[in-house]
Amino acid sequence: MGTYSPSAGKVIFSGKDITGLKSYVIVRQGLARSFQRTVLFSEMTALQNILLGFHLFSETGFWNSLFNSRSIQEKKTQLLEKAAEIADFMELGQSKDQLAGNLPTDTSECLV
Repeated sequence: MGTYSPSAGKVIFSGKDITGLKSYVIVRQGLARSFQRTVLFSEMTALQNILLGFHLFSETGFWNSLFNSRSIQEKKTQLLEKAAEIADFMELGQSKDQLAGNLPTDTSECLV
């Protein structure tokens, strides 16, 4: 993620050389890191927490957001669908509308 400069070799992501790029450039290409310590917004649903991850990709302008234009509504629908796909992939589909604060986040609390 640009924290360390490689001393040799290349870093290839989606067929592109991202070696030595700044973190914000790498994130714009669709690759981001997360820390093992998960911080959730407990008063938001699991789905809303997933949606927060899309903030860099919302592509909304001030005026479109202000007037809730058709393009904003379409983008919201797309992001909700993608977030629901991620929730299903992470086996959170049935819990996506529950408050994150009510869900177990420690793997020792989960029954696997």
